[in-house]
Amino acid sequence: MKYKDKSGDIRLFLISYYLGDQWVFMDKITYSIDRNNQTKNMNNHDIMRDNIYGNVWETYGITGHEDERDLLWAIGNSSKTIVRFEGTNRYQDITISDNDKSAMLNAVVIYDALIANYVHQAHIIARAELAKEHFPKFYPPMAIPRSIMWSARWRLPHQPILA
Repeated sequence: MKYKDKSGDIRLFLISYYLGDQWVFMDKITYSIDRNNQTKNMNNHDIMRDNIYGNVWETYGITGHEDERDLLWAIGNSSKTIVRFEGTNRYQDITISDNDKSAMLNAVVIYDALIANYVHQAHIIARAELAKEHFPKFYPPMAIPRSIMWSARWRLPHQPILA
């Protein structure tokens, strides 16, 4: 899922979810991605726990940037990923299905598209500000001539609008 924080950054919001008949009281998660392990330690206050009708669940949610994006990408492209929910006295292993891997890759593609769009919009806004500086009588931005806006849209960030 996407999440836009107070600073305006676009972030991934990831939830690790364990459901079973016994508590794990997890304090870390290990991702074994094609036998390469990555471990994420957790704060106990970040984990939500509950139970109903003999089942228990533990949920851990985090927001992140590139590390989590890369983790999802690696899991999605792996041949086999096992997630281990580890607690003080117990652990539980779960193998990630192909459907879940596909969903993770989709989330990464959407995240990348949102980032690209966000960066693109920031460049357009910066170009509009530059145009405002050079053409004050054409401001607000809606009144900026279309050729200037197209120039702002398709030039690289280090290229000037005006030739």
